[in-house]
Amino acid sequence: MKIKQFSPSGSLEDALVPILDPGEVLAYLVDEVGLSCPSDINRKFWQFSRGKSDHPATDDHVPVSLYGDEVQVNRQGDSITAMYLSLTLFKPKRVRCTHYCIWAMRTHLVAGCHTLWPVLAFVVESLNRAFEGIGKGKTKFALAELKGDWPWLRKILRFQPSFTGNRVCFLCHSTVFADRIPFYDVETDLDEISSIGFINTMLDTTCSPSPLLLVIGFSPWMIRICTMHTVNLGLCFTVNGACLATLIRCGYFGNLAGGTFEDRLLEAHRDFVAWRRAAGVSSSQRRFKRSSALCLKNAREIFNIFPCGFCSKIQHIYPGYSVCTP
Repeated sequence: MKIKQFSPSGSLEDALVPILDPGEVLAYLVDEVGLSCPSDINRKFWQFSRGKSDHPATDDHVPVSLYGDEVQVNRQGDSITAMYLSLTLFKPKRVRCTHYCIWAMRTHLVAGCHTLWPVLAFVVESLNRAFEGIGKGKTKFALAELKGDWPWLRKILRFQPSFTGNRVCFLCHSTVFADRIPFYDVETDLDEISSIGFINTMLDTTCSPSPLLLVIGFSPWMIRICTMHTVNLGLCFTVNGACLATLIRCGYFGNLAGGTFEDRLLEAHRDFVAWRRAAGVSSSQRRFKRSSALCLKNAREIFNIFPCGFCSKIQHIYPGYSVCTP
């Protein structure tokens, strides 16, 4: 298909890029590969989904997810941006069998909406045809989820809220300000935003709206933020860092008066290494850094290994504490 991309000089130029028709991919998966979902599970999914949005899909529609991401492919920093299709309820043992790449190109060539809007318009048109029924059995499909991390979702939807900005949520009007519905206020019952409210109040108006708004059944509630970034690299990262900082300030890795915070971080890392070796747990974590209180190397260690290490330390302080196991 024809798109606009960045030229070597930084200007826009026409280009042809390959893309798979999502409808044809879905028809192949059902008709040729034989993938299917039990009707009762399909029905339960849509009954649950209708609790948050007025999606027009029937219980017979097969839910589909659209996922995108950017990945670095070499040490020079070159990366690829890609879009994947998946059957929402198909959960094989191997994750690589769940996502089917329909479009990809080098990230440095992607010229924002000039590149993405034609691609998304093609995808939306195909998915809307699939909603009415495609393939030998006229199987009906419906887009149920838009998945990805914050940068990707902001690129394809152009909503303004960001976890690093003043407005932090695209589903409500919470902010980082104490006097303007702070995000940490769990007592205030905020109104859930509607699709029209999302379009009117959350979108960047400096460019044309995303074609995804025209997909049948669009709702901000179909947006699924990547759980690895939100939980592992977000909540758990913060909690682990806070636990380590608290243990240091309480003197469990040496008296702060007898050295710097960096000295105590070094001692904490030595303690962690000793625990890891005694527990037979492998880890590639290097020294802790003050910049983030706890600079971890990968999501597995943030979510699993470090909480167990902290539990072991806390049990040493409080012998009656129940320790988790890695």
